[in-house]
Amino acid sequence: MKLEEISRNPIEALEAILLELESVANSWSGDLEDLSKRSKDRYSQIQFCLAAAKRAASYLTDEGLKNTILSNLEFSENPQVPSIARSARICQEGIYIEKLDKHFEDADESDEFNISVLTQDEKAEIRELFASARKMTMEAKEIPDQRKRRIIHFIHKAENELAKDKSTFSYFMAAAYEVSDLTRKFGNDVQPIAEAVEKARTITEKKVTGSAPAIESEKKPKALPSPKD
Repeated sequence: MKLEEISRNPIEALEAILLELESVANSWSGDLEDLSKRSKDRYSQIQFCLAAAKRAASYLTDEGLKNTILSNLEFSENPQVPSIARSARICQEGIYIEKLDKHFEDADESDEFNISVLTQDEKAEIRELFASARKMTMEAKEIPDQRKRRIIHFIHKAENELAKDKSTFSYFMAAAYEVSDLTRKFGNDVQPIAEAVEKARTITEKKVTGSAPAIESEKKPKALPSPKD
């Protein structure tokens, strides 16, 4: 992971580092000491990612999130490597929840406004859009590998919702939000990625089951009875 590829935003930097940590740690099933003997490169990468994640977390302004991240990155002297991957995943989920809270802080938090009921045809169309976006992301030379993994992570989370009878709309919103700055950062060549994910979000949004409560129009005053002749 190159320094110039890491965002100056602590949350974004932490997400990229945690994804890298999870990816490397998922490739080994034993303990950390055994890994150090069998693959020094992967062992060094895990140690680097742990140190970098802790450093990035120290810059978080939300004390609750900071403490959650740091506590999940503390391990025994010789932890199992899969447990490191699980902790990295827990940290990512904590960040995801924090981002959703901020993104939807003014939105109605009621479940009925976050549930989308899609037809099989709509699900098939969204799957095609996500498959296209994933393929374009992997092939895009302009996008750094860490960012590619993050985009695919958010697409995967939204795609998982398609297996359910009722899909959680916020996952599609999060995926669209993740790709919303691609054109600005990496140029027009990657615009089709953002367009595909945004189209998937739009299809899902149209099928959200809740509806905002109607605003009562001002009641007209009761008409006075017609004067009797």
